[in-house]
Amino acid sequence: MLSEFLDVFSSFVDAKDSYTYGHSRRVAEYSREIAGELGFSEEKCSHVYQVALLHDIGKCFIPDEILKKAGGLSEEEVEKVKLHPVKGAEMVKGLSLVLWIYGGILYHHERYDGQGCPTGKKGKDIPLIGRIITVADAYDAMTSDCVYRGKLTQA
Repeated sequence: MLSEFLDVFSSFVDAKDSYTYGHSRRVAEYSREIAGELGFSEEKCSHVYQVALLHDIGKCFIPDEILKKAGGLSEEEVEKVKLHPVKGAEMVKGLSLVLWIYGGILYHHERYDGQGCPTGKKGKDIPLIGRIITVADAYDAMTSDCVYRGKLTQA
């Protein structure tokens, strides 16, 4: 039942932006594969998958005219987009069914060099779940078509 619940919520995010349809599921699958390669148990790999399904849930707070904008974003628009991890984490902070859910959502745009958002954490200060989802999210973004550029080829 939990898996079905999470799947439904992830489909809300994907439905908001047709260019990213399927993004949450792909990121969840890549995240599960990364966790498996890191030696996580099957149960923990399943938890990673579940958290990654909701990683972009905060995008429901981004206005459509920003989310679907074909050209570059203004500084103000970029700042609104950068808030989606915080908004998403706030939405799920009361959930205790899936371990790591809050951190996975909050930290999925942090970068190892500290140049990410929303907190600027770097290196191992970023929870592992956040680092896993960041890699999966970046890979999917680079290998998928989006409104402002075509997908990159895999070499």
